[in-house]
Amino acid sequence: MKITAKFSIVLVLVVTVLLIGSLAWKWLGSNVMRNRSSILPVQVNQGKIAGDSATEKVKPTPRNGVSTMNTKDALSQDVSLSKEKDVPSVVRASISYDDLPEPFTEEEFALILSKLEAEKIWKAQDRIMMTWPAYKDCEERLRQELAQELNIDDASEEKLLCGALKFRENFWQMGGNSSSKSYQHIYKARLLLELAHSRNPENLVIIDELVESIQAASPVGMYDSKTNKMVRNNDLGETLLKLRSEQFDQIKKEIVQADREPTWQDFICAIDFAVLLSIHDNALAKNVVDWIQKESVRGDWTAYSGALRDFQDALHQGRKFCFALYAATNDRPEDILTYGRRYPSFRGPNPEKRGVVLWGKDYANGYSY
Repeated sequence: MKITAKFSIVLVLVVTVLLIGSLAWKWLGSNVMRNRSSILPVQVNQGKIAGDSATEKVKPTPRNGVSTMNTKDALSQDVSLSKEKDVPSVVRASISYDDLPEPFTEEEFALILSKLEAEKIWKAQDRIMMTWPAYKDCEERLRQELAQELNIDDASEEKLLCGALKFRENFWQMGGNSSSKSYQHIYKARLLLELAHSRNPENLVIIDELVESIQAASPVGMYDSKTNKMVRNNDLGETLLKLRSEQFDQIKKEIVQADREPTWQDFICAIDFAVLLSIHDNALAKNVVDWIQKESVRGDWTAYSGALRDFQDALHQGRKFCFALYAATNDRPEDILTYGRRYPSFRGPNPEKRGVVLWGKDYANGYSY
């Protein structure tokens, strides 16, 4: 297959993300819960905010109708970052652009991913994450530490958010999911955001950052050491489903009552929600995808129309569905795998440095699946 070098670089980035999502969804289909009465009411909030680098100020992305966080009110205490040497090296992937098959079958997906050594990277991460304590088992201890370090009982929502973003950046700097000691930083980030959310459950920014932080610590599935098969993280899915459900109702309410235009952040949240629902109930997921399609022109996300039609077709056939929203233009293939195994809204560390973009908006012409 003859393609130019420039086109190849962009194509392989997009293809890699799509392949990971497609294969991940193959095993996500096991043990599907089908009780509609257990599904939460449809609700909404908006998109995403990324942690900045440690050398830059942490600035949350403003949301429509939501007060933005003042970085001048950021926690004055610096979050300490211990040096660490337990981050394993990953083998650089090598892939020939001429080897990319067209169209992609499941066997061809497996061939490409074997070249990218996804299994090796993910299993290495999983061995380390298995040494982490569960969040609920150390939540109270970390809460006591934060009460002493940051006086969280008297901290404003803005300070809680800014403190959480610092902790999350420390988590990535320490090696993220490839570090045996980084967990306490991302757990503290989650704890601060949960506290802020409990104080102001309608703050869309806080919910977005909470979703990002929970996903940072928890891939959608991990390899079982005994069976050597990937097992879906049901607790993660249920937690994110509740948060995205709350957001979706809120977004629809704001659009109708406040007469505001849909935004890209609304789209990102709704896609997450539809994907999470597709695991449990295709009919409810279809309602969300129908809403996304209806708002495509006003929300300026018509670039995703083809993917959304595929989503609807899959739901009509009783299948689950997932597709990538982001591509990191500066990532190496192994970086994409390192931050893989997440839901569509996840962006990972340092989005600006990694060149994270919404691929459909910037690369829609000529890229479909």
